[in-house]
Amino acid sequence: MNNEIVKITGSEVDALATEYFIKISCLNGAGDKDRRLLKQGLDTKGKMRDSTTLQAIISSFHDAVIKNNTVLLEGISFECNVFRRLNPSHVRAVYAFIITAGNLQQHEDAPVLDQFYADIWGTSYVDAGLTVLKQHVEKDFLESPACNANDGFTVLDYFGPGFYGMDINQTGRFFELLDGARIGVKVTDDSIMRPIKSGAGFFVVVDDRTVLPYSDCRNCKAEYKNCYYCNVILKGRGFI
Repeated sequence: MNNEIVKITGSEVDALATEYFIKISCLNGAGDKDRRLLKQGLDTKGKMRDSTTLQAIISSFHDAVIKNNTVLLEGISFECNVFRRLNPSHVRAVYAFIITAGNLQQHEDAPVLDQFYADIWGTSYVDAGLTVLKQHVEKDFLESPACNANDGFTVLDYFGPGFYGMDINQTGRFFELLDGARIGVKVTDDSIMRPIKSGAGFFVVVDDRTVLPYSDCRNCKAEYKNCYYCNVILKGRGFI
């Protein structure tokens, strides 16, 4: 894959996006109010789906250089605590991506509740799109020369700026690797992606039993040296 565009259809993500919507909105209670608000939110799904253009642009790198908390891809470096957990000799590929659901924002004069629903649907569709994109990565690697049919491999869950201590100021570096403009995405000087329901990150393919930390760590922005959990893991692997 080299700046390949992946278009994700509504039929691929509708059911999963609905699951995410219910979970994110927290409107799965048994009360009449929750049921009424959930019905209103689900009733807006058709309009949100019609305005969703879910697509991604992605490239694969089979010669990524990983050292300590840094990966080097075509001369561009990214720093994230996840890379310290990886054994470079067992990393088979790194996939960098940008994904977007398009411009789903309601008009500023729209009712506040409609804007609330639109925001959640945007997040839900992006999250569902990431699940489908991971499947594309698995298929691509399975068909690549780097894959040995006798070897097992795992595609780790995605991560990127804002996850595992990765500074959001690195967002712009993804646009040096990938042509985000081809899917209508740009990044501002203050590292905000437009459209707002967009994201960037990595899928990493490994052939050992590496796993990422529990989800509670995904939003951690702490320096790893100050984290008891990180210290236990890294000391155990001889990194510090």
